[in-house]
Amino acid sequence: MEANPTSVEGSKLKNFREAGINRLSLGVQSLRDSDLRYLGRNHTTSEAISAYELARNTFPRVSFDLIYGRHSGQTVDGWSEELQEALSLKPDHLSLYTLTIEPNTPYYRLHSKATPPDRRLSLPDLAVQEALYHKTVELTKREGLGQYEVSNFAREGQESRHNMNYWSYGLFLGIGAGAASRVALNNSANDRWALKQLLDPNKWMLALENNSSSSLEETQLTPEEILWEVLLLSLRTTQGLPSSRLSEVTGGLSFDQVINLDIVRELEKEGILSFESDRLLATSKGLALLDSVLPQLINNHKVD
Repeated sequence: MEANPTSVEGSKLKNFREAGINRLSLGVQSLRDSDLRYLGRNHTTSEAISAYELARNTFPRVSFDLIYGRHSGQTVDGWSEELQEALSLKPDHLSLYTLTIEPNTPYYRLHSKATPPDRRLSLPDLAVQEALYHKTVELTKREGLGQYEVSNFAREGQESRHNMNYWSYGLFLGIGAGAASRVALNNSANDRWALKQLLDPNKWMLALENNSSSSLEETQLTPEEILWEVLLLSLRTTQGLPSSRLSEVTGGLSFDQVINLDIVRELEKEGILSFESDRLLATSKGLALLDSVLPQLINNHKVD
């Protein structure tokens, strides 16, 4: 279950635990009050820490997230200090993300108009973002939290099983307004459907009450879309993509049929990818560069 620090109450958490919830993820996002206000969050650092401690006393598995690369005023030293404060809380799991500015959001509109010296609405340059990422990996590793996905770090055995299913391109059913699913309806090769529920909670509830469909979209993915998704998700993890998994979800295709092996060899020489006959994975260096690497990998020919 996910929760904001402001919504955490002892009685609620106890009820959720008794109902069978065994893992709570807290959206802390920052341990700096000024940046919490900047991010539009309603909680303070002290409230976030109190919520985390309460959760630790209630659930066997607890995680919280932080965002770095929040603005061009954030330095590597500043982030290092903040992250070490988070690590001093002895978490078993942390999700540590770079700030992503999504199109068609108020923040996106503000950011698109930002000009220097407005540091509040501009992101760090790429060199600083890369340095922030490598400092994140360094400090978490030092404290015993291994990186198992681009943005996720855990002590051994504390990895998020729920999210690992996503990243290994497993099937999942989303229930609720706006929920997304990936399901197989025919048990055949290249059988992946993307489902999306109605966005409006009231319309979603009304559809259920009237025994009508609550689905907004039902789309069968093309072989190209399946290939792109399995690469995109699997290469985010330190386990990478086994050839057996690629074959399973694409109806028997092998790496040499779907990726550009010449590009792969070049990226191997640069220390970005590691490739053997049975597995393709990104190195620690490559995990930081996935957005630019992935488009290069897939061959231009159509996947049958």
